[in-house]
Amino acid sequence: PNRFFDEKFASDVNQAQWTPVSGEWRFEPGALVQQKADGYDYSTLYATQFAQFSALVRFRHQKGSGGGVLFNMPDVGSKKNGHMVRYFENNLLVWGYFDAKGVFVGQGNLKVAAPGDQAHTLEIMADNATYRILLDNQLVTENMPLMNKQGYIGLTASQSVVAFEEVKVTAFTPVQK
Repeated sequence: PNRFFDEKFASDVNQAQWTPVSGEWRFEPGALVQQKADGYDYSTLYATQFAQFSALVRFRHQKGSGGGVLFNMPDVGSKKNGHMVRYFENNLLVWGYFDAKGVFVGQGNLKVAAPGDQAHTLEIMADNATYRILLDNQLVTENMPLMNKQGYIGLTASQSVVAFEEVKVTAFTPVQK
């Protein structure tokens, strides 16, 4: 059975489902906002692990341009062995994973338009071996190797203030605990 959730951060949001790892996260009507503009890899993770999923995240930069998505994070307290897709400086969308020491290893990047302050969507689709990325409904890459086959999904921001407005996940294989 598909496990599905669609969080739009309304007033009835279950805040306990989100675990801030670093940064300054605040629930506002219609958004979960990472407010600390200086620093890297601020993150919060959703309480359920997934494998073989589709995750769509809609967000808007309020300052800077470092918002993105974490996925297949094996541990709530560490970025080690998890994957990341996010905006970087110089109008790049970058994707890759963190190695066993927590060092980011890029798997690819694409020159994109500056995110500005309009809403953007990142969609990640993962199966047993690979993932693909769409930015604003346009294919960015596909058949990227997964280093970790399952884990938590999260939100991330570096050098930016980002309002995450929606997180929608369809999991074909929720991980049982």
